[in-house]
Amino acid sequence: MRTRTRRTARAEGFAVDLFSGAGGLSLGIQDAGLSVVGAVERDIHAATAYATNHRGSLVVRADIASISPTWLEKRIGLKSGGVSLLTAGLPCQGFSEANRKTRGVLDERNYLFHEMLRFVKRLRPVNVVVENVAGILTIENGAFVDEIRDRLEALQYTTDVWSLNAADFGVPQHRRRLFVVARRAGRLPPAPEATHGPHLPNRWVTVETAVSDLPSLLSGAAIDSLPYATRPRNSFQRLARHGATDGQP
Repeated sequence: MRTRTRRTARAEGFAVDLFSGAGGLSLGIQDAGLSVVGAVERDIHAATAYATNHRGSLVVRADIASISPTWLEKRIGLKSGGVSLLTAGLPCQGFSEANRKTRGVLDERNYLFHEMLRFVKRLRPVNVVVENVAGILTIENGAFVDEIRDRLEALQYTTDVWSLNAADFGVPQHRRRLFVVARRAGRLPPAPEATHGPHLPNRWVTVETAVSDLPSLLSGAAIDSLPYATRPRNSFQRLARHGATDGQP
């Protein structure tokens, strides 16, 4: 599946999203002011969702090992060094501590970071962000993270590791993720500071805070939509409803 690239004139730079999934990371990239000009995703359902929600990006549905970085570079119309950010949400199943069956060094998906490095070598992005579950640090004493950093540094990138919890940034879920961040020129910024927490003015957002305005559902009910149970009760609910056009009391 491929869609035409449409670049926005106001974008502060261009990004490429590898292992893009349905495009959650791309959404954050766009909110940060970059234009995502290319994405690669193997799963048909995720790629279809990505194409639906990111119509201005070139979406390539294929095994990343079958794609030439040179081909992608030509398709997105940028020269080497013209990419501000390359992101890679590497498959996490082989690293996840929730996987009790195949987690470990024998899982072939754990080595797909080599494919990401092929694109780094060719595209020479200014910045690189690799995202995965925190469990990647507990396999072989962090050997996978060490190798990713070593190989990026061999390509003249400065690297750092950030371990972040989504709850610390206003998400109603404790979701820990590890990021390997790299920059080709200049110093890296420090890891972002938490905006929410038990000892901060903004406390963690609870599930009740997030969904207490939703209507009750009956098991097995064949109803496609229901109005909200109440008006927004807090700032999170107002944010979640932003752009809603119906179903509001």
